[in-house]
Amino acid sequence: MVEGDKHDNASSSASIREGNVPLQCPKLTDTNYTTWALMMETILKACGLWKVIDGIKENDEKTENTAKGMIFQTLPQDMLMQVAQYTTAKEVWNSIKVKHLGADLVQKARLQTLRSELETLKMKPDERASEFAGKLSSIQAKFKSLGGTLKDKVLVRKLLNSVPKKFLPIVASIEQYQELDTMQFEEAVGRITAFEERLKSQDEPEDNYQNKLLLANSSNQGGGRGHGRTFTKNKSSNGEAKWRMVLVDLTNHGRSTDIEGLSPPHDTINAARDISNLIKSRGWVWPDVVIGHSLGGKVALQYALSCAQGKYGKSAQPPKKV
Repeated sequence: MVEGDKHDNASSSASIREGNVPLQCPKLTDTNYTTWALMMETILKACGLWKVIDGIKENDEKTENTAKGMIFQTLPQDMLMQVAQYTTAKEVWNSIKVKHLGADLVQKARLQTLRSELETLKMKPDERASEFAGKLSSIQAKFKSLGGTLKDKVLVRKLLNSVPKKFLPIVASIEQYQELDTMQFEEAVGRITAFEERLKSQDEPEDNYQNKLLLANSSNQGGGRGHGRTFTKNKSSNGEAKWRMVLVDLTNHGRSTDIEGLSPPHDTINAARDISNLIKSRGWVWPDVVIGHSLGGKVALQYALSCAQGKYGKSAQPPKKV
């Protein structure tokens, strides 16, 4: 027999022919036990020899030696010397398994560690769906190598419960229209990934975002408004954009008649806090806001941002870019 190399992807030189299909036995290394065991189990079953490993009934000497020989030819020399003492193929197989996975108690402890890892795993806001799905698939493979089973329905529910809030629309759609207990994990990943790509395609360039953040001087907004109104709502002249605008004059200490529930500001700090709280309560975003200030829109925006950053209490999040 020609000795095979010891790389993960290497295989022994001996081939077994079952029918017209040659079955190449993989070479066992320190890092490929999971795939080695999977391939060897399949080959032994194809040759009608897996019953020897199962140990359901006694087998004749020739069958035992054939199974042992198939396993021996895949082992590195040091491992071969360790298992040569065993008389049955089942003993050889179990010895290799214990060496790589540990005894039963160790395997159970590892499975529990994997369950804890799975339970605490969450998708990060800047993490791609495919990357997070890869982590889940890796845990599933480790479960299998330890003799455990992690069903697709568990992974599907874990995926749907772990994605950030921006995925809530697709999560709700999947939960409403799909049977989660029978859904394949790959299908769920595909739907989440497609939605993620859709979100990215709708992201606007920063220049367009910046253009929507209009800083207007209140003197240019039809100066006959007097002190009667602090907030006025208007629609954008751009019919396609359909984004709301709020005109705020921080020097106007009149009543806020256009926005129910707001008190008139008495200073710029309170006015800025009103801006942020208004945006948060209405679910708006910063490009919806047009800030007017007789001393300059930039000053007004700076106050609003200070408030938004929590310097004056809880309020909305600041914009991506000013």
